[in-house]
Amino acid sequence: MKFFTFLLLFISLTSYSQYKTITILDSLSKKPIDLVHITYSNSSTGNISNSDGKVKVNLQKDSIFISHINYKNSSYTAKKILNRDTLYIQSKLNTLDEIVMYNYDLKEKLKEILENYKKYYYTGQLTNTVTYKENFEVNDTLVRLFQAQYKWWTKHNFLDFKNDIKKQNKLSLEKVDFSKIASIENDERNGGFMQSIPLIKFSNLNFNLVLLVNGTKDVFINSINKNKQTTDINFDADYFEGDNNLFNYKNCVISFDNKSKGIKYVLLNMVYKNNRKKGLSRKAKIPYTSETKHHKIEMFFKKFKKKHSLSYFTSELDGDFTINNIRNKYFGTQKFLITNTEKGKKNKKLQGINLDLPLYDYIPLNKDKEIEILLTTKEENFIKK
Repeated sequence: MKFFTFLLLFISLTSYSQYKTITILDSLSKKPIDLVHITYSNSSTGNISNSDGKVKVNLQKDSIFISHINYKNSSYTAKKILNRDTLYIQSKLNTLDEIVMYNYDLKEKLKEILENYKKYYYTGQLTNTVTYKENFEVNDTLVRLFQAQYKWWTKHNFLDFKNDIKKQNKLSLEKVDFSKIASIENDERNGGFMQSIPLIKFSNLNFNLVLLVNGTKDVFINSINKNKQTTDINFDADYFEGDNNLFNYKNCVISFDNKSKGIKYVLLNMVYKNNRKKGLSRKAKIPYTSETKHHKIEMFFKKFKKKHSLSYFTSELDGDFTINNIRNKYFGTQKFLITNTEKGKKNKKLQGINLDLPLYDYIPLNKDKEIEILLTTKEENFIKK
């Protein structure tokens, strides 16, 4: 009998060290939810769901905490997760305390956040374990997919405008999950990318807040939605560089955490007015023209050392380009999905990559069986081709 009890205990404990795939759905619509963040109660380790709502969970003894900006927070024990393949979470939009429309000085509030940044955000040296994911589509066809694990060291955990960004950040490639690209040599259209340094700039909250505070002349508040956890400001604004109206912010959202008063979530839609540029393709030096029409970024923050730190950052670009007298549509996404955060100094042994080059230059074509962020059905079909 004692042996049988011990055996059950052993099986129970070992089960917590297993990985399990679960699907997270909206409780009403039953649709999958992208970018749901899974964290463990006693650590800064976690994972993030893909656009199919699927996420790989490392079952531990600790409870897991589920969070998303548009959904109620919830927690589950490992035992409950072990016995479920699907979790349903409830939208916060159905439980608003109030919906208000009135004059609100958003720029003044953002100034206050910038002036007291260390009050809200952890600003010491950090090393994040990051899953970097990149998709690139030409004319609605997926032509490039990269997913890889990085160590991302940041000196301040914010952008220091006075110093070289390459001295503040270091990205070191750890492992490649999946990588595939339709041949660039045969089709130059497949090589488009967003440069790494602008990408890292946009991944810093204070960089975006400075653009909003210093570059916008008017901010139009569309609505203010408040629930128990956050106060969500929906707004539009016009961004200028000098007298040039470079782009407009449309239907953007900034969510303030009601407890800490810091910003917990940012959604910025930048619609460009006139952004046509000329260049030469990297490989064959073929002339082309390109125009970015829309840039969307999302940022979500988790708790770290009783303050906020980045949980994920996504960047989406779409537009068109003309090469060999043929006009093409493009759509590119790049994501930094942070699965672990730890404080610490720069590891000099880590070999950093050149941030002047696109990140995919450093990712060898590869396929590993063990991955952190699960691929969607569309991405799996692309890999199998």
